[in-house]
Amino acid sequence: MSMLYPIQQFEGYMIDKAGNVYTNYRTDSPRKLKSSHPRYKQVVLYKNGKRHNKLVHSLMLEVFVSSRPEGHYALHNNGDTFDNRLENLRWGTPQDNMNDKIKHGNSLKGCSNGMAKLNDLQVKVIRHAYSFGSTQGQLSKIFNVCQTTISKIILNKRYQN
Repeated sequence: MSMLYPIQQFEGYMIDKAGNVYTNYRTDSPRKLKSSHPRYKQVVLYKNGKRHNKLVHSLMLEVFVSSRPEGHYALHNNGDTFDNRLENLRWGTPQDNMNDKIKHGNSLKGCSNGMAKLNDLQVKVIRHAYSFGSTQGQLSKIFNVCQTTISKIILNKRYQN
């Protein structure tokens, strides 16, 4: 087992530099906690009988680097949200987070976004129909979206190629 470091704000819990969290609560030797989140490693820690869901990447930075700076996120340098090694983590601004998502291809834009109302084929049809004279108003009625959405598609501000 690698070197364990105490998590100061949670007595009885430790973390290693690979991002594994342990407890010695009700055990003779540290027991590794399991993750409980589908997109990020998250653990449940208890303090004064109260349950706390903590993201491991934030815990890593809080233990080994500093407390969270105001308005910052824990960011993964390589874009892999399950890679919580210390050398893969840093504090960053919301803009840094967006830049990383774009850099690593994790940005949910256009049809990748779960809230998208149109698919790739519909977007192509809209652009094609507009280039042949259909109006934004006509297209918004046909595709049941507002005219602003049609305008942004045509200007490549939505559903970018």
